[in-house]
Amino acid sequence: MTGGVSVSLEDFELDIADYLWAESERLGAAAVEAFLLAPGPMETQERAVRGVLSRLESGEAPPEVAAWLLQRLTKTIERETVTFYSSITARRSRNEGRARSLDALRAERAEKMKDAPRELYLGVDSGGTSGKLVAEIKGVSKGFAGRTLFKDL
Repeated sequence: MTGGVSVSLEDFELDIADYLWAESERLGAAAVEAFLLAPGPMETQERAVRGVLSRLESGEAPPEVAAWLLQRLTKTIERETVTFYSSITARRSRNEGRARSLDALRAERAEKMKDAPRELYLGVDSGGTSGKLVAEIKGVSKGFAGRTLFKDL
């Protein structure tokens, strides 16, 4: 009999949620812990990570909680993806369903992140002029020492 292991996102989603909960507890992030446990204990939450993402999208979390969770979710999903694609067992029995689930989770996170305000550190280098469009930006402001150099460019 030949076979492999069939794994889906739901198989490791609770692990990711448990990690987030344990990390928030370990670091003393009480607001994050309260947000994660609001729907009930982790083990009773179905589709825990997707539930967290939905609640973040609907604006249920304060900005600092959302930032904390999105940062760690990003790193955790990246780490899980690397582990999935690089482990010996995974190479032998790679499950495309799990890969699709990871892609879907990554896409959901990216969708939530795309409109989130975040700081951008801008450095301008004086280079040669080529006449080519390098970047198209909107709504950018830059200041130095309390003075605004340009606003809503």
